Amino acid sequence: IRDNARQNFSQFYENTRMELCTINAGDFKVKSGRKNFPAQLLSFTDASRRDSHTIQVLLINAQMLNSASMTRDDYDQTLLGGLTSPVKGLQMTRPVVIIDEPHRFARDNKFYRAIQAIQPQMIVRFGATFPDIVEGKGKNKCVRKDYYRRQPQFDLNAVDSFNDGLVKGIDIYYPNLPEEQANNRYIVDSVTAKKLILRRGGNIAEVGVGENLADVDAGFEGSIE
Repeated sequence: IRDNARQNFSQFYENTRMELCTINAGDFKVKSGRKNFPAQLLSFTDASRRDSHTIQVLLINAQMLNSASMTRDDYDQTLLGGLTSPVKGLQMTRPVVIIDEPHRFARDNKFYRAIQAIQPQMIVRFGATFPDIVEGKGKNKCVRKDYYRRQPQFDLNAVDSFNDGLVKGIDIYYPNLPEEQANNRYIVDSVTAKKLILRRGGNIAEVGVGENLADVDAGFEGSIE
């Protein structure tokens, strides 16, 4: 959750804060022979309901949610006083699930089923693209976007996003170069992690990591400020 998201949230809910817990790859690794839960999972599931001014947020990717680490029940710790399965612990919190990039979560794939396994009381999907759903067969076959209730619950198009200042504007700059200099320019032929290849006319110049562009052409001399 970026700082600007927290600030925007606080404009409307001044007395409410968000507590973010993130589960990363490797957090479930066995240490000293013990199979323990990640501290972030414990913090999220065992948070007190009496703290009504805090929203507990658990950030987890689809691969981790669908992993064996989430479904096994032989941990040496317990959640909520007696549960040894992460999925069952999440079920007890009655979570609201927010899906980013919903086109990756078609309803018939394993990742969406993993979300359903934690029995959320609500699923909210935010994204520019949504998965397709096929209805009917043969001549009656119809492919449509898989919106809940068949239509977006909130539709923010590109024009409204720009006008409301929600996306960055793009400014195109055309340098005013003399004709001779414009015709004498280099073109990037290819770029890798180890070298840059420039082309001008029929000539090719290769620049490696740590090498000076000015060795190719004196016009590259100087620094960018």
